[in-house]
Amino acid sequence: MGHRGQSAGVPVWALLGGRVRNKVRVYQSTGGATPQQAGENAKKMIEKYGYTALKMGIQATGDMPYNQATRLSAEHVRAVREAVGPDIDIAVDVHAKFLKRNGLSGWRKRSSRIIPFGWRSLSVRKITMR
Repeated sequence: MGHRGQSAGVPVWALLGGRVRNKVRVYQSTGGATPQQAGENAKKMIEKYGYTALKMGIQATGDMPYNQATRLSAEHVRAVREAVGPDIDIAVDVHAKFLKRNGLSGWRKRSSRIIPFGWRSLSVRKITMR
C-alpha cells in the first residue's frame, strides 16, 4: 500500500478512504533491568515526550519459575506506577509466555485490577503484592 501511495503521490490514508483522526495515542516501552531503572526510565519518558501510556514486558528469563517471574514483573510495574503516578496507563505485554502454562492467574492474584489492553497486553493500574 505504501508503494501505491508513493507512486500516486498521495499518503496511504488517502488510499484507505480518508483521514479518520487527527491524533493517535502512542506509548513506549520503559526498559530497565531493575525496578528502580524501570521507574526512572518511565519518569524521564513522560517528562521528555509527554506520554500518557507506557508499555512493559514481563521480567522472565529462560526457564525462570512462573511465580518468581510474576513477582519480579509485579515489582517492576509497581516501581513504574510509583514513579509516574495514577494517571498514566501502564500496559504489560506478557508475550504469551504464560498463557500456555498458567494462564493469567498469577497476575490476578498480584493485581487488584487488570484490564485487557490491545491484543496480548494488559493495563495494570495498581499492583498489590501479597
